[in-house]
Amino acid sequence: MSGQDKLELYYLIRDRNFGIYKKTEQEKIRKAKICVAGQGCVGELAAAVLARIGFGLIRIIDQDNLELSNLNRNSFAVYSKLGRPKTKNMLEFLNDATAKTVKIEVMNEMVNTKNAESAFKGINVIVQGIDNMYSRVIIHRVARKLGIPVVTMSGGPPYRAFVSTVLPKGIDYETMFNLPTKSLDLDIPSEELGKLHHKLRGKRVKYAITHGADKEWGKFYLSGERQTWAITPERAYITATLQAHETVNLVLGRPLMAKAPKIISIDLLDKKNIATVRSPKKGKYWDYKVW
Repeated sequence: MSGQDKLELYYLIRDRNFGIYKKTEQEKIRKAKICVAGQGCVGELAAAVLARIGFGLIRIIDQDNLELSNLNRNSFAVYSKLGRPKTKNMLEFLNDATAKTVKIEVMNEMVNTKNAESAFKGINVIVQGIDNMYSRVIIHRVARKLGIPVVTMSGGPPYRAFVSTVLPKGIDYETMFNLPTKSLDLDIPSEELGKLHHKLRGKRVKYAITHGADKEWGKFYLSGERQTWAITPERAYITATLQAHETVNLVLGRPLMAKAPKIISIDLLDKKNIATVRSPKKGKYWDYKVW
């Protein structure tokens, strides 16, 4: 297919975008380069939404393979594909879904201090979809260094989450959530990283138990018998969609829904406001344990 034919196909596929985005805006979207770090339930759905909207290049990063436990929430995980890399699974799906009118790049790796700069080179916006807080901190530190905005997220059981856009010249991620990692060198041995990750997660588990999470799950997690985070599709899908929409706002220069330290707070147990824009009560930062 020639370049002109592919361009025509690109616009035919996105014909119904017209009326939502002006033609000049769709062209800005087509030229934008997005990285989705993480291909769990949030990241893969965000990547799919961004690809269908028509972002011209989407780089997806994840080191994990599809497991049985992914089938409860990952939109594109199927039983017949268990064991294959998540990135390969999404590469095939996104190429087919977009008729290859969007360029999909993959990195089958975990974001770390050694590869983060190359992973984000040439990218306009990073969408953070990783559940490891250590990796999140690396993403935000490197993005700030490179001058790239990050549409970040996190969530806690049963139905709480947030989305926020961290700008390179605004408040930094670690200050925003009062994280104890701010003074740490992140290039540390894996054993120490594991302890740090469990410590941060443990405090979040204790908070989650007081806000509707199952106590039995919390007990197993804190004892070390069970190290899996509790999550179902409801919260994850809303989070991914809001991240994709905020990415559109960034690329098109539209007002942001939640420029850090503001967040879009999601709680499906809140009968009045399941999603609302909030500012931290102390004016500067949030308590990371909440999310």
